Formats: sequence, C-alpha cells, structure tokens
Amino acid sequence: MPRKQTLTLLLTMTLATAIGCQSSGPPPVDLRGTHWTLVGLGGQPPAPGTEITLQFESGGKATGNAGVNNYFGSYQSAAGAGGGTLSFGELGSSRMAGEPEPMKQETTYLDMLRQITGYRADTNLLELAIGNQPVLRYRKVRR
Repeated sequence: MPRKQTLTLLLTMTLATAIGCQSSGPPPVDLRGTHWTLVGLGGQPPAPGTEITLQFESGGKATGNAGVNNYFGSYQSAAGAGGGTLSFGELGSSRMAGEPEPMKQETTYLDMLRQITGYRADTNLLELAIGNQPVLRYRKVRR
C-alpha cells in the first residue's frame, strides 16, 4: 500500500477510535437516598449558625431542615446526564419561631424550593435551578 494511503488509513482509524471512546457525558445522577447540606442560597452562604438540609427519600418524599423548622413534601425527578428535571409538590413545615434573620432566610429558601425546575449533580455537589439559573447549591453529606 502506498505511503500516503497508509497514513490516511492510520489517521482515519485513530480518529474513529478516539470518537468511539468518548463518553456521552456524565452518567445520570439518581437523587433517591441522598442527603445534602446547603452551601449557597442565591449566591450567598447560609446565615451564620444555621444549617439547611435536604434529603431525597424513596417513594418521592423530600425532608430537611430549613434553618429553624423541619420541612417535608414530595418531589418528582427525571435523571439525565449529570442532572435532570426536578420539582417539589406541596411543602409543609413545623412552626417554631426563630430570630428574624434565620426566619427570613427560611422563607426565601422554601419559596425557592417550590420554584425549582431542574438540577445538576455530581458525587459531591448538587445545584438546584429555576429555569437555567442555579439558585441553591449543596454539598453531599456522607453517611
């Protein structure tokens, strides 16, 4: 085989192998059974002395602590590559009173949670978004 044809064949095979070895993106992330702690709320860290959590339980149940009160409700998700769609049903919460700043933060957090439409996730980080705008950012809790 002439040298030019050999080189062309070799380059074609190398390119085909490289394309075939590429993945189609990150694997789907299933939220069921995961536990998260909030690290960003609208681009800001949570108020000092508060811990906001979110757990995705089996059966489409979501629970957590909004900084002062516990909350609970339902969720629906469809996993895709590195994220997917996500929405929360009606959310309920306990009714304890707290200091003004944590209470205001809690109201903002629960209002944002009710508007969530999607998520992006990897093994350690979860971002919840309204439309294409990430608004809540969490770190995974290891159990």
